[in-house]
Amino acid sequence: MHRDTGGHLQCIYSASGVARIHVLPQPAVYAAEVPTRGPSTYVRGMGWAEMEWKVEGRTGCAILGEEVRDVRDASSRKPFALANWKMAMTISESLAFVHAFGAAVGNLAQAVDVVLCPPFTALYAVAQALAGSPVGLGAQDLCAAPGKAHTGEISAPLLANAGCEWVLLGHWEIRRRTGESDADVNHKMHAALGAGLRPILLIGEAASERGRVEEGLSARLPHLFAGCEPEQVAQMAVVYEPEWTIGVQEPALPDPVAAGCGFIRRWIGGEYGAGVAEGMRVIYGGSVAPEYAGGLWPRRRSTDWVPAAKDGTPLPSPRSCG
Repeated sequence: MHRDTGGHLQCIYSASGVARIHVLPQPAVYAAEVPTRGPSTYVRGMGWAEMEWKVEGRTGCAILGEEVRDVRDASSRKPFALANWKMAMTISESLAFVHAFGAAVGNLAQAVDVVLCPPFTALYAVAQALAGSPVGLGAQDLCAAPGKAHTGEISAPLLANAGCEWVLLGHWEIRRRTGESDADVNHKMHAALGAGLRPILLIGEAASERGRVEEGLSARLPHLFAGCEPEQVAQMAVVYEPEWTIGVQEPALPDPVAAGCGFIRRWIGGEYGAGVAEGMRVIYGGSVAPEYAGGLWPRRRSTDWVPAAKDGTPLPSPRSCG
C-alpha cells in the first residue's frame, strides 16, 4: 500500500484498485490532485471516501474542491456468472464438461467473468484444464479452523494451492447442515482473504423472514462484513440468495430480486463508499434455470445470476452463463 499527500489531500493506493482518500481537517477550500487520465471523483466535505479506477496499472484519484460526485457508470461493471456444481460430476465428467463449455462459450468468456465451482475432488484437474483460460475456478466452502488437525476439512491455503481464485461462503445448505452462523461465515471470509482467495458471499433472508427483505438483510450484513476493509470488499462478489429460493421449482420474481440486490448494494455503499458499491458484482442465485433467466435479466441492478438445475447438475448452455 502506497500513500501520497498533496496539499490537504491524502491518498492511499492499494493494488486492488481502490483508492481511499482522506481530506485533512483544514479550514480552507481543499484543492489537490494526483495526475491521472480517467474519470474524476469529487469528495464532499471532510472524511473518508472510496472510488475505483486504474490508469496504466496504477490507481488514480483526484480531489477538486468540496463538491463530491461519483461519475463511474454502473453499466461498466463486467457481467458475472457463477455455476455451483454441488456434488455433480466425477473428475472425468468435469474435464469433459470444461472442454465442451469452452468450445460452446467461445469469446463470450472474454466479455463475462465466468466462475465454475466443481466438487473438491475435481478442483486441481479443472484448474489444470482452465490454465490460460479466462474462466475462473472457485471452491464451494472452506474450513477456517486454525492448524491442520481437522479430519475431513479443507483450508483456504489448500484451496489456493489447488488453483482456486474464488470460494463460495455462506450457502444456506451448509448453514442448515452445520448450524453455521453469520459470525462463522465472517471467520471463513477472513481466512479466504488471508490466503489470497476472493470470497463469493451468499446472503439472503431466512425462510421465516420471507417478505421482510430489508429487515432480514440489515440484521445479517454487519456481522458478515465485520472487520473488512474497503479494498477487501472490492475483491468480493455477492450472491443474493434467500433461503426460500433454495431447491424450489422457480426462482424469486424480478421485483424481490431487484429489492434484495439493490438493498445490498446500497448497504455496501453506505459502509464502504459509492465506488466500492458500484464496482461490486451483486448477483442473484436461487433455482435459476434457462427458462426463467430472461425474466430476471432486464433488472440490470441485479446484474447477473447463478445458473443451476434442481439436481445440482451444471447447465452447459452459454445462455445460462450470461
